[in-house]
Amino acid sequence: MNKKHYFKLIQFTILIYCLFFIVGKANTYAWFTSEIKASGKITNATTKDLLSISKKEVSYLKNCEISQVISIKNISNMEIPVQLENEQKILSPGESFLAKINQAVSCEKTEVSYHLTGLKNYIDEMIHEPLDQKKLLATVEKKEEQNKPIEKSKDKPNVNAEAKDHTEDLPGDKTKEDSQADSGKNVQDNVEVKKHSSDSNTNEPDEDEEPKDSKEQ
Repeated sequence: MNKKHYFKLIQFTILIYCLFFIVGKANTYAWFTSEIKASGKITNATTKDLLSISKKEVSYLKNCEISQVISIKNISNMEIPVQLENEQKILSPGESFLAKINQAVSCEKTEVSYHLTGLKNYIDEMIHEPLDQKKLLATVEKKEEQNKPIEKSKDKPNVNAEAKDHTEDLPGDKTKEDSQADSGKNVQDNVEVKKHSSDSNTNEPDEDEEPKDSKEQ
């Protein structure tokens, strides 16, 4: 009896040991699995892993206005809805789109930024682009230079108009002088006519007197 009891005790001990060994091995596997999942959540994908962003050179327009074309390409294996400023589009894997942005900025600004969002704000960042101050200020200087000739032409007196007015006044003055000269000539002619008539009147009695003398003789 004692041998049988002892043998059963050994079997029970071996069974318990095997159970503890199996349970410990399963817990260890579960522990490694949870660690791998946790590390996967920490290393999330970034915008550079999902989208490729390229920028073209800035074009400087009039009065401190700029224009730039930005290209966005989906380099992931899923669809990504994106929004750049006021333009929206859903990009399929490998698809890209061009966004042309025109805006007026301050003439003293050294950098411009564009707001990019996507995947329900999972992608949310600013695209920065430096500005060339010389080219930006040159747009204002060109505008002032274009206005200078116009202002000078406004300040200059209209020589042609004054000359025209002067030439228009000359015929009037000449006609006045001519009329005065003609009136003077008419007055002189009248005086000469009156003088001639008076002389003729004085000479007529002398002729009448001659016969009287002849009668007396």
